[in-house]
Amino acid sequence: MLLGVIFDSALSFAKHIDYITKSCNFYIRNIGQIRQFISKKACEKLVVALVTSCLDYCNSLLNGLSQTHMLRLQRVQNIAARLICRIKKFDHISTSLQSLHWLPVLFRPRFKLLCIVFRALHGVGPLYLQELICPYRPACSLRSESKNLLYVPACRTATYGNRLFTVEIATLWNNLPQEVRGAANLSSFKRLLKIHFFNSAFPQNCRSVCS
Repeated sequence: MLLGVIFDSALSFAKHIDYITKSCNFYIRNIGQIRQFISKKACEKLVVALVTSCLDYCNSLLNGLSQTHMLRLQRVQNIAARLICRIKKFDHISTSLQSLHWLPVLFRPRFKLLCIVFRALHGVGPLYLQELICPYRPACSLRSESKNLLYVPACRTATYGNRLFTVEIATLWNNLPQEVRGAANLSSFKRLLKIHFFNSAFPQNCRSVCS
């Protein structure tokens, strides 16, 4: 374990996810024992302080993991939302997540990584991160030059290469709408990014998210 993160030789983070789910479920059970005695707002504060903080800690490392691993973390978030909103196990969870303004687990690492990219592009992030981010500069004048894109380095392997920081952040950034990439400041960027991810996570007519 390094700084609270458990690494393995394959960088699958399976043991780390085991640790997270075990810790979160412990807190959820304890909060559940007093849920009937506290308000929804108080319960939400406890969950955010004890459960959500655990899910979000160093979660940028988890971006690009298999759907199986991310689904385990999503189930933890769903249980926490059910506890706050006091809905039954088999009721759809999307409405509760939206009412709490929670991004699903899949989008939370992406949100954090993209905020890092925005800061670095505007000279606010650490210098070593700014050096890893390379704006796209075509050999000749193209329309894409004005779209605020990043250069995506070539990688040899799809399994591990796509999870390289330089490849990962450039791909995530380039997939954003132009309106989000062109935000004037960090506050606007976060707002637009969250709206974009919410639209992706909860499209119209979508009934549930990993319920």
